Parts: sequence; structure tokens; C-alpha cells
Amino acid sequence: MCQISLTILTLRTGNCDVDHICPGAEGASSCLWSGSPRCLRQATFPWVRESVTTRNLRTRTLMRQRRRGYTIFELLLVVTIIGALAAMAIPKMKEPMVREQVRSARRTMVTHFAMARGAAASRGCRGVVHVVSGANARAWVTTCRVAGAGVDTVGAVDQLSDRYHVSVQSSIDSVQFSPNGIAIGAGWSTLVFDRAGFSDTLTISPLGKASW
Repeated sequence: MCQISLTILTLRTGNCDVDHICPGAEGASSCLWSGSPRCLRQATFPWVRESVTTRNLRTRTLMRQRRRGYTIFELLLVVTIIGALAAMAIPKMKEPMVREQVRSARRTMVTHFAMARGAAASRGCRGVVHVVSGANARAWVTTCRVAGAGVDTVGAVDQLSDRYHVSVQSSIDSVQFSPNGIAIGAGWSTLVFDRAGFSDTLTISPLGKASW
């Protein structure tokens, strides 16, 4: 019986000294009453240590499973980092969009000048480009009617400020084109399109040619 207890003690309890517990013991009584009570309990009742170890393993497993989620601090940290990156990226993404809207407004005015020249040549009368400056800028083309008297609007009135969110400063309020496609009585004129510090200039020559 002593040899069985010592074998269990040696296998299951690494912190106990077998020679100290049973120094030359031959009987069961000297084996059972030698050494520390803790080691003897572990040797005599090995299932006690097994049950404690199993409970500890289960507790650690549950703790690991609970740690799989994210804490509030970690979530707040991620949100803060995303917000900082967005704050740096949005202005850089906005700048090309603003520039493109300013250029689109300028291209639209070039189209109006070409439309007025084409209407004058096709109908055999004057074609006029009308421009209203300011924060509510707009532009449109008029020419004579195909039949009868009066003036006809070619296309629709283009609300430049509402469409492109730009302001327009123009040195002229209209440019007239004769049926041969040349501007009438016009000198050099400019139209400046501006938005959020970005601007683009359209120059109209005395002949009515638009350039930038």
C-alpha cells in the first residue's frame, strides 16, 4: 500500500519529495504520517487534484471565450481612427470635385456661344447669348422665330449657380452673332467662374471666339 501511494505521489505531485515523506519506511503507517499533509492528501486522494485542475481549466476556457469580443475602449479607438482618416481624406477628395464643377460651368458657357452662332447661321438672323452675373448666375440663347415675328429661346435657361454651385462675374450681359457666325459690336470680354477659392476664366474675342 505504501508503494502504491508513493507511485501516485510521484506521478501526480511534482512538488513533493518522496524521500522526505518516506525516508526508508517499510510500513504503511510511516508512509502515511511522514511528509506534509498537502502532499499526502494529493497522494492518497489523487482525484481531488484532478477535480481542481479540471475546474481551473473550465474557468480559463470560459474566460478566453468571454475575451473574444471587443471592449468599449477598443471600439472607441477604432471609431476615432476612422474619423481622423476621414477628416484628412474628405478635403482632398472635395478639391477635385470643386475644380471639375467650375470647369463644367465654363464648358457650358462655351456650348451656349456655339449654340448662338449655329442658330444665327441656320435661321438667317441674329443669335444672342444672354448672361446674368452674380450668385444666381444663368445663361440662355435667343434668336428669331422660324415663322412670324418675335424672339425664340433656343433650349432652356441654364441656371449655372444652381447647377454647378458657382458664381459668375461677366464683363458683358450679352453677345450677338450675325448670320455669318461673327460677333457684332463686341470687344474683348471675360467671364470668371468661381467656387470656394477655385476660379476659371473664359475669354471672348471681338469675333465671338471663346477661349480659356
